[in-house]
Amino acid sequence: MRKQCGNKSATKAISKSMSISSTNEWGSAVTLPPSEAEISLIVEAGGGKYVGVLLAIPQKMESVILFVSPQTGTTLGIPMSRLNVDAVREQLAESNAAFAKHNPKRQTYRRFNEEACDS
Repeated sequence: MRKQCGNKSATKAISKSMSISSTNEWGSAVTLPPSEAEISLIVEAGGGKYVGVLLAIPQKMESVILFVSPQTGTTLGIPMSRLNVDAVREQLAESNAAFAKHNPKRQTYRRFNEEACDS
């Protein structure tokens, strides 16, 4: 079984900050989007390596959070509305399993990088 990464108290703090609402000038509640630092912490707590944000195209596509699988080096994305630690873990597990199924003899990204650094 894969060791879960991340700090539970940090994850709770991030989740809480994502649900914090503010009020606009008319007194209506407005939910603020997470900062890039919070997004990065969520991705890392889920086991990924944060890359960046593909910005939304109004009325066509929401913002997508991009991250890399440390195991395979594959770049993955999750819509901002689905971003949480469990969604990152799930996306990584599915991608890593698909990679292993289709490339059983290929070196993993991590092992390749470690060997390259050792030489």
